[in-house]
Amino acid sequence: MKAANILITEPVALEQVVLKNLLIKFGYQSELASSADEAMHKVESTNFDLVLMSLQMPVNTVLHATDYIRKVLRSDVPIVATCAFITPEVIHKCEKVGINDVISKPVVPGILRCKINKLLYPMVISPSPWSAKVLLHLPTKRLTDLSAILQRTKANPQLMKHLIALYLKHSPVHISDMQMALSTEDWKLLHAAAHKMIPSFSILGLHKSFELMAREIQDYQGDAASRYKIANKVAVLEMLFAGIYQELENELRLLHSNPV
Repeated sequence: MKAANILITEPVALEQVVLKNLLIKFGYQSELASSADEAMHKVESTNFDLVLMSLQMPVNTVLHATDYIRKVLRSDVPIVATCAFITPEVIHKCEKVGINDVISKPVVPGILRCKINKLLYPMVISPSPWSAKVLLHLPTKRLTDLSAILQRTKANPQLMKHLIALYLKHSPVHISDMQMALSTEDWKLLHAAAHKMIPSFSILGLHKSFELMAREIQDYQGDAASRYKIANKVAVLEMLFAGIYQELENELRLLHSNPV
């Protein structure tokens, strides 16, 4: 499979290097643009698979460039904006001109990979209403129960921070691998990604039904009759992960602010 070619639009040289090295690590090719105007010209002359657009440049020039790409060039290339301070107003402006997603700076590698793969290898289906009901009808409002981590670490805050940080680092990669595996029909990758996620379910005290979903995904062999069902389960785990990530980031923030 040919490596995706991504345009990095970033005015800061150091961040250009960081993003370029990350994309190489993810297996993507990339080119650089230092301004929104340069990005417009490059999109006009080159067939990119995705564009990263920094909002560290004047926001209006980014919005104008995106509007030009969408309306004048009539390009539907996925565009992901990177922004140090994401607000509802910023998200609204980005959506209005056709930016597909916004990611916070400094960029978390796993989250960046997850968002890129979601756009490069879109889900076979969207989550069904059943997917949302699974999350809405859990017995508690919290998705995680950290009593297992407390027990394993004997409430040692340093060990707790280490375990949580490992989950936050690796889980986005597993989610993005499952997304890509479904779209490329790489069942070995799907099996491996689900298999790597399963141990974290009991450690985080997640509802048993989610572990069973991951095991079904792990055992999937590619038969057409079950594909819709499996794609829905991957969609549920993606939704689940978004909530877990937020909860664990809050826990990590508390641990850092209350050292023992």
